[in-house]
Amino acid sequence: MPNPPKLLTVGDETLTYKQWAERPPYVSVTTISSRLRLGWSPKNAVTVPPDRRFRPTTSAPKESVRPCPKLRPHKATGQAYCEWQSSGERHVKYFGKWQSEEAKAAYARFTLEWATRLVQRSSVALGDTALVCELVEAWIAYCKTGDGGEGGYLKHGRLTSRIHAQQTATKYLTKGYGLTPIDQFGPDELRAVRKGMIDANLARKTINGYQGNIVQMFGWGVGRKLVKPETWHTLQTVGRLLKGKTTAPDWPKKRAAKWEDVEAAFPFLHDREDCRAALETLIRVHWLIGGRPQDLTGMRVGDIDRSEDVWHYVVNAHKNEHREQDLDYFIGPRAQPLLAPLLAGKKPTDFVFLYPPLQAGGQPVPIRRDVYGKRVKDACKRAKVKPWTPHQLRHSRATEVMRMFESNEAAAAAIGDSPEVTRLVYVDPQDAVRKRIARVSG
Repeated sequence: MPNPPKLLTVGDETLTYKQWAERPPYVSVTTISSRLRLGWSPKNAVTVPPDRRFRPTTSAPKESVRPCPKLRPHKATGQAYCEWQSSGERHVKYFGKWQSEEAKAAYARFTLEWATRLVQRSSVALGDTALVCELVEAWIAYCKTGDGGEGGYLKHGRLTSRIHAQQTATKYLTKGYGLTPIDQFGPDELRAVRKGMIDANLARKTINGYQGNIVQMFGWGVGRKLVKPETWHTLQTVGRLLKGKTTAPDWPKKRAAKWEDVEAAFPFLHDREDCRAALETLIRVHWLIGGRPQDLTGMRVGDIDRSEDVWHYVVNAHKNEHREQDLDYFIGPRAQPLLAPLLAGKKPTDFVFLYPPLQAGGQPVPIRRDVYGKRVKDACKRAKVKPWTPHQLRHSRATEVMRMFESNEAAAAAIGDSPEVTRLVYVDPQDAVRKRIARVSG
């Protein structure tokens, strides 16, 4: 029989450690347990905010760069050279005649390459001696650091969620082929990796995405001289899984959330009325704006221009920022009365959507994207309505605008996306126009 969950009583309320951890100020189960072992009172163990210095973070790890090898004269040849160890092997590089301008310029380029880790990655041999697991290691390191702005999944000093897709895809790859030489990994091996994903009951679109991630990694390796170009090109010949042609399942497409289901969840969003009201306001504004969940939870007071009758919200950090695309939303008279009380008396850098202070003298806590989604999920379960997610409110907004204006362009403009993506992803199938055509001309 599994161990029963630990219970903790504070005042007249008894909850599990996990339930206390899900309430502001979000003290983790581990921290609660540690505090109680250290003699903290139950009330303080769950209500004192964690010290920010010890908060977990998704920031990219700070990797140290090895000191660049020193330039030395080679007595036998009179050449300037340096040497270093990498992967258990000795490497030597010559730069020209000692003390010559040529050698100084070459060594200056070398120090720059060393600082960006290009030399250390290139020390992996090209050909049969380099293994797939070595390529994966170099690729994941690149994804986490981005080579000083060239790429990767580092944005504003924090790793994006896309890093998880790369890590999962390469996990399936190294499970069977980690010790395979890089240039012996071909189309048949890629299909075998894909078969493992099918056997794991992954969705067809997920498998296609992971396959693309693996091929992308080999393409990156070509640019780093870790993979032969022909190896990458042969992997590109492997087609994607087609709908109806594979046993991999296709999960139902996400549709717009219905307002009656959204409204029915309001009473169950939080046990505390002030926190419940804060979440309800967030959802009502989200319904009217149609942004991505992170665009709402990341909204700051200074991001909203209220100088005209229609407010203008410019998102500072968003999904397509690295593509140099702007993202903004216009806020009309239905959403403005909901937002106005949240903006009054705040600094431009303050978040708009906050949980009220848990106790007297405390500080408001920003509503995080993950907490937003979890609260909605739990509320749907308690309300016994069809489950919906915050992201489906974006679908709802696009579908509503489409019904009003019968235009992909209008729906796309409302939610800040392209017309094609809006039509394929966000708007529910519409038959109104087709029916009107049939009435007139059919």
